[in-house]
Amino acid sequence: MKRLFLMVTCLLLVTTAFAAPPTDQTLFDQAKGADVQAAIKLYNQLIRDYPQSSLADDAFLNIAKLRHDPLHDDVKARRALDALLERYPKGDTVPEARKFLSVIARSETTKQSPETTVKEEIATPPEKPLARNDSMREPSWFSRDAKMTLLKVTPNVKEKLATVTLEFDHEPAFTSEVIPYGPRTKTLPQLILDIPQARFAETQEPRINIDSPLVPKVALKRRLLSNGIEVRMSLARNAHHRIQVDGSRVVIIISTDEERVKGNVQSPSETKPSSLTIVVDPGHGGDDHGAVGKRGTKEKDIALAIAKRLAKELKA
Repeated sequence: MKRLFLMVTCLLLVTTAFAAPPTDQTLFDQAKGADVQAAIKLYNQLIRDYPQSSLADDAFLNIAKLRHDPLHDDVKARRALDALLERYPKGDTVPEARKFLSVIARSETTKQSPETTVKEEIATPPEKPLARNDSMREPSWFSRDAKMTLLKVTPNVKEKLATVTLEFDHEPAFTSEVIPYGPRTKTLPQLILDIPQARFAETQEPRINIDSPLVPKVALKRRLLSNGIEVRMSLARNAHHRIQVDGSRVVIIISTDEERVKGNVQSPSETKPSSLTIVVDPGHGGDDHGAVGKRGTKEKDIALAIAKRLAKELKA
């Protein structure tokens, strides 16, 4: 009897181990008849196990719809839609996803509180803003809830000089980073602007064509963890660059002539005389949150807070 029991047990274990996993269509059909949380879990399993499936973008869209209603979590709904557009830009659900993003945006506008309205009024740049160039910039109005839109990217190429102008709906907050030339991989230098709590307009293409050897490539990318965007520019090995901020515009000037780059950033009348420039770099940011404490505190938040206090003390 014991031997029979052991044989049956082993047979059940082997059958379970070699049972075929559910297909993408099975997961999709099960999600339709499940409750909200179970459906989201099944859709996520489909996306994880079958990322190349034709149903993966539909799963993202359905997650966004469930997050929007009945869960009323538009933040996570927007993240699901952003992930859909980033991973499946040619999917058949892209037009519906873009319309749904507009619906969520209108919903957020109607739900604005008086406090939010005040923040927007503070965020309006002055009539004659001073041109500034910082490796870490954060306007006084910026907060974790701030949202801005990259309206347009305009390249301009001249002889031995190229400019890329980023136009936002208001003064942007961003950090910049330069990755030097990779001698082993032959990778060109990269200039990266990380803009948190931002999105780019639906009419703006993610890749910008610039007919200049100074800037072979410019690409826009959504960063889901920081709920923002990344502007990544490949630069020629011998190119110099400067960043000029003028209100809601960010202008990147690139040239092989270092003096010419400096001359195009600011006129002498706009620049305060200074014999010393100190750059404060927190070291973490965007997707790189560093260590995480027991209570969820992220190292990047602490590093940024310290860097801001140090910058304030240096400016005093």
